[in-house]
Amino acid sequence: MDPRALLETWLNGGTLRPSTAIEYRREVTSWLDWCAQSGVNPYDFGLEHVARWAQEGHLALALNGRPFDGPDTLAWLAHHHPDTAKSHDRRITALTGYYTAARDSGVLRQLPDFKLIRSGVDRDAEPPRRLSPMERVAFFTCLGGWGPRQSG
Repeated sequence: MDPRALLETWLNGGTLRPSTAIEYRREVTSWLDWCAQSGVNPYDFGLEHVARWAQEGHLALALNGRPFDGPDTLAWLAHHHPDTAKSHDRRITALTGYYTAARDSGVLRQLPDFKLIRSGVDRDAEPPRRLSPMERVAFFTCLGGWGPRQSG
């Protein structure tokens, strides 16, 4: 299956939020473009290729000449540039989803172990703020009282 067709099939048939699908499309397209320019088969690659793509396209500035050559570099990145490390992890998550779809569609037999090139920076410790039950009741009451005549 064509790698870009797989991308569209995955994103159009999935349950991702539209904003997430847009980000993942951008990241996976960047990866596929890099593969085409570098002569790498996107279905037959090593983690060293993903690391090179990440370093050349996204991490070079933060790494400031440091090679992206393993867990020590990821730990350094997570410590000194946590926002860059989180963005890197989001890119790896996008590739993980894409290659999960490739495996599920029979294009790949086995997923690469992308955990090896994740920085491991935790997301924000606090969960997103949600409405309390009482706030939800008030919100839905207001919505219910706001009918077509009040929408002008």
